[in-house]
Amino acid sequence: MGLVLLCLYAFPKKDSTDFTAVDRFDALLSDLKFRVRGPKKASGEVIVVAIDRPSIEALGHWPWKRNAISLLTESLFKLGIKNVGYDIGFIEINVADNNLDREFASTLKAHRDSITLSWWTLDLCGKTCSGEKTEKLPPHKVSPAFPKEDIWQFENPELNHKMFSIHVPNQGFGNSTKDPDGQARSAYYYLRDSNGIYPSLPLALISQRLGQPAENLVTVVHSPIDYLGPAGTIPRHSALELMQLASDLENPNKRNREVAEVELPLEGKTAIIGVTTFGLVDEQVSPFDRAIHGVEIQASIADQILRQDCPIQPKVAVWVFTVLFSVLLLGSTLFLRTSGIVGSFWITLGLSYAIDFHLLFPRGIFCPTALLYANITLVALSTLSGRFYDEFRQRQFLKDAFSKYLAPDVVKILLTHPDSLKLGGEKKEITTLFCDLRDFTALSEKLEPQELTQVLNETFTVLTSVIFKHQGTVDKYIGDALMAFFGAPLEQPDHAYRACMAAQEMVKEFNKKKVDFKKRFGFDLRLGIGINTGVVNVGNMGSEQRFNYTVLGDSVNVASRVESCTKEFGATILTTQATLDAIRKADKSVPQYKAVAKTTLKGKSAPIDLFEIFEIEQEQSKN
Repeated sequence: MGLVLLCLYAFPKKDSTDFTAVDRFDALLSDLKFRVRGPKKASGEVIVVAIDRPSIEALGHWPWKRNAISLLTESLFKLGIKNVGYDIGFIEINVADNNLDREFASTLKAHRDSITLSWWTLDLCGKTCSGEKTEKLPPHKVSPAFPKEDIWQFENPELNHKMFSIHVPNQGFGNSTKDPDGQARSAYYYLRDSNGIYPSLPLALISQRLGQPAENLVTVVHSPIDYLGPAGTIPRHSALELMQLASDLENPNKRNREVAEVELPLEGKTAIIGVTTFGLVDEQVSPFDRAIHGVEIQASIADQILRQDCPIQPKVAVWVFTVLFSVLLLGSTLFLRTSGIVGSFWITLGLSYAIDFHLLFPRGIFCPTALLYANITLVALSTLSGRFYDEFRQRQFLKDAFSKYLAPDVVKILLTHPDSLKLGGEKKEITTLFCDLRDFTALSEKLEPQELTQVLNETFTVLTSVIFKHQGTVDKYIGDALMAFFGAPLEQPDHAYRACMAAQEMVKEFNKKKVDFKKRFGFDLRLGIGINTGVVNVGNMGSEQRFNYTVLGDSVNVASRVESCTKEFGATILTTQATLDAIRKADKSVPQYKAVAKTTLKGKSAPIDLFEIFEIEQEQSKN
């Protein structure tokens, strides 16, 4: 549902002035693509003539008197410039003394076929305009093949004074269209009013240079601007330096080899004159610069027209591909594991990036791919969210099912690796502990079944919590007995030490509980604990339908027989030499103990030594 809403929201709207969140993302991606691509080489046939700060300091504050503009224009043609465009306006004249204006008008007339003036419109109204229209109309109408309804309409143009414009038939609008973030990303080649269609300054300038109709050069209303690089990528020359160079060329005494070498690169170039002094013109933004002059943007557009390299932006085609691809991607994730979804996300994102940034964009195909990347991410996040929720439910089920039987650390392993719940085992050394309630048979004859169950539940709750505290695993409850082991599934080099510590604490905690039993039932209960260390087979044992995580081996049987000996020798905790040796091997302190007997266990042929581990109270009293 989210994909549908996002796709409907991002459907390309023709020449829309809306700047949606997807458009903002596309704008950021476009800037990033330029930086990834890096600078491109300009044609070198279009140059910027910069009215920079040194020029203004030398010839007076801006705006210059028209004789200075006339001198600059004549200088450019003396240097071999083919045609000149002005990214500045000549709207007013000096009424009091217009001799300088007349001089400039004469210059325009003399080079009328090699000069392009610019005009501006105060109101860009989109497809329709309302209100009264000015009587002044810009010259140089064109007739492109596409419907005029596709072209933005304007009213109230700001034109050059007729003293100048009457001499120059070739003119174009100098407006640049900016996105809400202040950056010009699109070049509009045509505007219209009710009387006709008019070209932009760069288009009119290149049309003049090539001697071809504007509509033959550019057959789209607008296209993205293919910025070649940072400021200065389009060759830029100071107006003052060019005027001085032209002056030196006329003076035989100053014309030298160095001057002649400078002259050649300007031969046959197209020049755009503009102000490049910050503070006198608006600072604009490009993908490579936070501040660039408008005349450089106009020169970039002119250069891409001259190279016949206007980028295309297939919005609808990319939108259709994105929708179909998103549906296909979403369908494929239904058959993948979680790791496969993550992998496919990164692979898809990487391929999209490689094709978009490194294949299409450098070749002038500016795809608006924000929706594509957003959909890929949305598909991955939504699918993973569903999988994580399912896995959370499964983990919660496993946790609830096993937390009552296994230590918390064991449960964590099962949650992290649920595939470990399979039949089979491994051989490893562990320590097994058996615990039994003494005199419980006599107690069971006198208590009600409900009371008997209550005693067992309360006892096992205390004992189990101690085993879990020392990271042991409760294997099973056998009537009034309990079996646990240490050293699996967690690797615990000190498993023998943990088992002895757990046994001591089990006795301590049970002694607190049996006082309450004495008051309630009138019986004095005791524990018997047997501990042994050895190599066993540990893992999931049973059938395909039902299995338990348990241990099997002779060492387990020995621990059970040792526990049975506690009653015979009147001890609470008994262990073997193997357990004491394992504690020393792990560099742990052996608890206080004493040798009890050398005996042959039931079912065994060789005798073993039994040792009593003192209870905590006894150990403390000895210290």
